[in-house]
Amino acid sequence: MKKVDYNIEYAHIFTDVPRMGHRQRESVKIAKGIIKQLKKKKKNYVLTILVDEFTPTYSYLDVNNFLLTLEKEMVAPTYIVYESRLLPAVERLLGLLPKPKIIAREEKVNISGKKEIIKLKKSGKEIALEEIAKVKYKSRYYTPLLIAAWHLLRLGQINIPGAIRKTNLTKDIPFFAKKTITIIPKKFREIDEKSLILIKNTKFNKSIKNIEYIYY
Repeated sequence: MKKVDYNIEYAHIFTDVPRMGHRQRESVKIAKGIIKQLKKKKKNYVLTILVDEFTPTYSYLDVNNFLLTLEKEMVAPTYIVYESRLLPAVERLLGLLPKPKIIAREEKVNISGKKEIIKLKKSGKEIALEEIAKVKYKSRYYTPLLIAAWHLLRLGQINIPGAIRKTNLTKDIPFFAKKTITIIPKKFREIDEKSLILIKNTKFNKSIKNIEYIYY
């Protein structure tokens, strides 16, 4: 498996916004600075975008226009991944974690029945993994699990065919990397910390040292 030195995620966006906003622009600014530093160190990299269409209720984002805006900013991504495409990686990650317990049951009027919250307890912290509506028999994964799977995918520890899509805006560059850099708003720090705890509970725990966050 060919790997670049760094897989850089930036301009994280949700599909319930129509276009690039100030948060994405700030991320682009930081990405440009990182790229400049890596070039000086003669390190290679690949730029990736993670689009969250899994959490929002509505979708307004014009993805093609978003990618073209990034191209005009001179930071065109080579790959784009949708969070829903990470579900097979999440399933694989769940199989690597200690057996979680159902430690909470809640009554929910909107589903007219019980909802079970499956959590993993480690180091005094409880991390919600799944929410299962018993009446509808549907499961929804919590974000830390998705982000943990996202890191392992970028590092090549988990490989899910079909999860990664080329944008065709740059020359071909390997997606997998020796290290990851994630440029993300600081409001997501708690989620990120929980995702790292999950990875620490797998055979890929040594990968933690190769995961870097830059908050703004």
